[in-house]
Formats: sequence, structure tokens, C-alpha cells
Amino acid sequence: MIKAVLIDDEYIVVEGLKAIVNWSGFGIEVVGSASDGVSGLELIEKEKPDIVFTDITMPRMNGLTLIENAKKIIPSGVFIIFSGYNEFEYARKALSLGVIDYLDKPVTIDKVEETLKEAIKIIDKKKEETKLVENFLESKKAILEGLIRRLINGENINDEKLLYMLNDNNINLLSMNNFTVAVAKQEEDTENTKKFINEVKKTFDLNNHNNLIRHFILNEGKEVIFIFFEISDINSETESNLINYMTKVRKQLQEQNIDFYMGIGESQKQVFDISKSYSDAKKALKYAFFKDTSSIIHIREVEYSNHISKLADDGHDSIIFNIRSSNKQEVIGQVKNFLKNLESYNLPPEMFCHECLELIYLALKVSTETGKDYVAEKEGGFIPHVEILKANTAFEISAWMISFFDDLMNWIANIQKNSNRKSIVKVREYLDENYHKDITLDEMAEMVNINTTYLSMLFKEQVGTTYIKYLTNVRLEKAKKLLNEGYKVKEVSEMVGYHNSRHFSELFKKTVGLTPDQFKGKIK
Repeated sequence: MIKAVLIDDEYIVVEGLKAIVNWSGFGIEVVGSASDGVSGLELIEKEKPDIVFTDITMPRMNGLTLIENAKKIIPSGVFIIFSGYNEFEYARKALSLGVIDYLDKPVTIDKVEETLKEAIKIIDKKKEETKLVENFLESKKAILEGLIRRLINGENINDEKLLYMLNDNNINLLSMNNFTVAVAKQEEDTENTKKFINEVKKTFDLNNHNNLIRHFILNEGKEVIFIFFEISDINSETESNLINYMTKVRKQLQEQNIDFYMGIGESQKQVFDISKSYSDAKKALKYAFFKDTSSIIHIREVEYSNHISKLADDGHDSIIFNIRSSNKQEVIGQVKNFLKNLESYNLPPEMFCHECLELIYLALKVSTETGKDYVAEKEGGFIPHVEILKANTAFEISAWMISFFDDLMNWIANIQKNSNRKSIVKVREYLDENYHKDITLDEMAEMVNINTTYLSMLFKEQVGTTYIKYLTNVRLEKAKKLLNEGYKVKEVSEMVGYHNSRHFSELFKKTVGLTPDQFKGKIK
């Protein structure tokens, strides 16, 4: 719908125009009227009409002055004058202002409608021209943005037509000698990425008065990419100013509950090298996310170490021992200490994750000693390296690690509660009946499908003594009975599983306090 306003100090003229013209039939809506030039200008400022009907002689501001000022507000507006003064000077001035018609009062309906038809043609033509220009500029912008994207991704551009675009668009990028790329991403990975990107662009442009910081802004997925360019040399002071400027933008966005991290790359002399700055910016952004210390970081602030102390590896053994011992409190404490040490080494994110995953897979391997599979029993599947990569920061990874070990230890405790007692009972029953055989702990572990080391710990925990001491005690108790029944020492030794009677005698004396012969004599 085309919008029109009527401005005349004669009330009857305004109301008459509203009444005699079938505005809606022309697709026009009269959105307001005013009785003087100043009020009329305020109305134009408010409604931004397409067509302005105005008288010339009015209080406070005449119609021609009104048009001069209104054209600053609505450059594409169509202006029509109606006046009771048919003076040449007014007409000449009106034409110079682009007025399309000068209607003498009293106006007739035919003349108004004829003028409206002309006005609509002009408006439609202007809209069409505007659309063509917008399409052209949009197409030109899209080509240029595509070219910039190819450059930041490291492509070599040799096509002369494409290179020409770098000199077009009122910006001669080939003549620029310093380019800095910055990449911004939301603090939280939310679904409202479009709003984030639009708000970042809008807030930046609102602060960038008179285009003082020359730039391109692109979006790549959930990231906003800034390409800053200057003719003068980039120095540390300029970079500091850039960080301060973006910090100001960030604070304004925080007031809208929008926050972001940003990485800034090293400045490059030529536009063809911006891929290096972009790569730097991505690394700095990843560092900002991972360390979660400062939201806007320059690549020069990124310091990684590829060295990890042997103490970190040594911590594995202690953690594994306590997993086997089912000591959850110790495991959690040691994992926290392991992560604290790991963070102090200032490792790259990939290496930090690698060290965490190494410990996780080691713990999972140990957990299979229960005879069960933690990963297989997790609902919905569980792939550690997929889960851990969902975290962005060292803090998030550490929190996930602690949660994982807490859940793992609860799972192990539940497994032990349900199955370990049965396994130990089975082992004891077998030993009680087969004490005379050569029975090894490995054989018992295989029988109950439990790791040898784990079985040894479980046995001592539930029985109160070691596997060897228990077997020895069973054999010697049986030996006492056999000696009491009159069997010879050598016979008893064989009957209870000792093929070396001397070793049997020494073990018997050490445990009972008497040699087998002394024990028999005491019985007599």
C-alpha cells in the first residue's frame, strides 16, 4: 500500500481531498494530515510517506521549505503542490525541487486522480530502479564475499575478472597493505545463531562511526568473521585499540544477554595472505574457548607446551589401583589432581583431550575385569572420544571427566555387589573340595571369569585373608585330621596337595607351631 499525507492550513481542503478521492482504489492510504509546515515535517518524519500533497502558503513553514527539508527524510518521495497562487516564481522553484505537479485551487477530482496516476507510475519506476540497483549491489557483494571466503580458506585466485572485484566496490583491496582477521563465536552453542550474527554485525556498525574501522563481515556457520583492513601499518597499539573496540562491542551485547569469544590473527601485508591471519584467528578462538579466561584473545597471547611431565603418566597407576580397589573417593580425588596437573602444562586442546582419553580407555579396560562391559551397558551408546569433544573448555572437559569416573565407580560398585560375593563363594567351595590339587589363582580367575589381580583383591576383601593363606589353611586343617587318623607324614603331604614332604613339614611347623610328627605325638 502506498502511503500519502495531506498538508494544508485550510481544514476544508484537507477533508475535501480525503472525501472526494477514492484513495484505496489507487492502492493509496492517507496516513495523516497537518495544518502547518512544521507539523507537516514532523508527520513526514514519523510516517515516511511515498506521496506528499502540500500547500505553499502555510503558517510556521511554507510548502517549498517543507519540501526542501522533507527530501532529506524521503529522498524518493513524490511531491505534489496545490495552491491558490498561480505565480511563476513558485512554479519555477517547485520544479527545481522535483515537484511532479502544481495544482491550482480549487482542485478538481479529475485533476487529482490524473496526478495520482502519474505519481504511481513514478513510484513504481523508482521502486523498480531501486530493486535493480539493490539486486546489482547484492550480486556484486555476494561475488566479493565469495572471493574473500576463497582467500581466507587459502585458495589461489588467478582469474583476472575476480581480481578486478578486489579493486571494485569502492575499495581497492589490492592497494591495501595490512589485513587482520578476527573470528567470533557465541559463548554457548545455542540454536539462535542467526540472531547472534545479526546482533554482532549491527552493534559493530553502530559503534563504527563514519566507517573508521574499515572491514568486511562474513558469517561461516555459527561464527562471525571480521576482515579488518588499514592503509597504515598495523602496530601493537593499533591491535590493542582493536581489542578494546571489540571489548566495547561485547559489553554492549552482554546487556542483551549475548556473549561471545573472539580470536584475532596476526596482521598480513597483502590480501592474498589473509588465510594465515584467519588460521591464527581460529587458533586464538579455540584457545579462548578452551582456557575460558579471556573472551577476546590475540594469537600472540596463545602459548602452548607440547611437553607433559612423567608425573602425569605416573598418576595413571595410582588411579588404576584404586579402581581395582573400588575406592571411589580416592579415584575421584586422584582424577581431580591429574586434571589440575594437566591444565598446568598449558597443553593444546587436542593434546589435553588425548591425555584424558588415554586415562578413560585405560579405566574402561580395567573395568572389564569385573566380567562386564561398561560401554555396552550404557543406554544410547557411549563413545568416549565423541562425548569428550562435545565440551569446548578445559573446565567442561574436567567436569565431564569427573562425572564419568563417578559414574564408572558407581557401576563397578553395583557389579561387585551383585556378583562378587557369588564368585568368591564359588572359589571357596572349589578350594574346600579340591585342596589336594595343584590350584593356581589364574585357574580360579578363569573359572569365575574375573581378572587375576582383581580376584586376589576381592578374595582378601571378602574372606579377610589372601588366596594363598586361605588355601594353605584349608590344606593344613585337613592335614591335622589325616594325621589324627594315623596317616604317615609323607602320605598326608601328598593327600593335601604338597608333593614335597619337607616343604609340607616346614609350612606345618610355621603355621601350627609343631612339626607333623610332634603334632602326632601330642595327639597320642
